[in-house]
Amino acid sequence: MRIAMLAFAAALLGVAFIFSTLASAEVAAPADPMAWSPPRDAPLFIERIPIDEYPRRLVKARAWAEQLHEERAEWPAHGLRVTRTVFDKTGDKAGIAPGTILFKCDGEPLNQLSDFERLRKPQAQTFSVYSAADGVRDIVIQPGALGLTVVEFDRENLLQLVGDMNDPRWADDVTVAGRLAEEDHDFAETALARAL
Repeated sequence: MRIAMLAFAAALLGVAFIFSTLASAEVAAPADPMAWSPPRDAPLFIERIPIDEYPRRLVKARAWAEQLHEERAEWPAHGLRVTRTVFDKTGDKAGIAPGTILFKCDGEPLNQLSDFERLRKPQAQTFSVYSAADGVRDIVIQPGALGLTVVEFDRENLLQLVGDMNDPRWADDVTVAGRLAEEDHDFAETALARAL
């Protein structure tokens, strides 16, 4: 009888422990969904490729990344990449579409957002742009709101990673991930997760 009572008590304690663990593991989101943030220890990148498949994928990714690097040789080295356009604004009327790279304004290089703000004037200006459809061309943009959202662009650092990327343990993986970021998201995220 005593053994049965001890077993029953242990079972109750085990159930209580499981429920308390589950209750503490669940974090209720606040009423304002914009106030929620992931836990501090949440991984920045997730390994999406099994560890035993990664070396084979890395070999294929290196070859593909080198091919893409050669194809992208005509891209400007630096500039501002358009991520969004507003319909019927000056930029849209000039034929600028998402993906277009603005790299010169009246002959001056556009390497940073501050360059764009400094060089933009209230008069017609000539922009040198690159797009996959048209290659490099000069377009005249009239004064007015461009209606463009842009980000800084660096052909050799497409992910805009900051810091020392020359560590031999992962420099190659990070370079390949940067070149394939848009083409193979799973590989790029796995390579970055392994590097961190």
